Amino acid sequence: MLDGLAARLAAERGAARAASEGPAYLGAGHAAVDSGLLHEQIKADMAFHAFLGELSGNPLIGETTAPHWHCLRRVMGEVLQDDEQMPRIIWDKHDAIMDAVIDGNGEKAETLNREHIQHAASVFLQRLQARHDASEEERRQRRPRRIQR
Repeated sequence: MLDGLAARLAAERGAARAASEGPAYLGAGHAAVDSGLLHEQIKADMAFHAFLGELSGNPLIGETTAPHWHCLRRVMGEVLQDDEQMPRIIWDKHDAIMDAVIDGNGEKAETLNREHIQHAASVFLQRLQARHDASEEERRQRRPRRIQR
């Protein structure tokens, strides 16, 4: 919710600054993807979202989300790894969000950002479930079977 709000307010309050500074954030993100380095991708992703929060002009957004960034880094790491397409998809979404912010379209920026976060959360949960299922299967296979007499 907060990230969507940040995008909306960024479009309403910071479109001019987004137009001048936003391309550098996007460029850094695409360069991080090209590097293949997970920690660089996470760093660029965090910088992008922090920039939107800053553009929003509402310091409470950043203050409220700050304590959660260490957990969010782990989520981002899971979403971005083991999938060559996901980092590009993420930055395509960031491009669209930034375009909406630059255009001053708060409703679109908020919608796109919420969809982006929901998509990442869905991917994370699917991977978590798959790991759980694999772990359960492995546990079942290791369990000694009772001998029927």
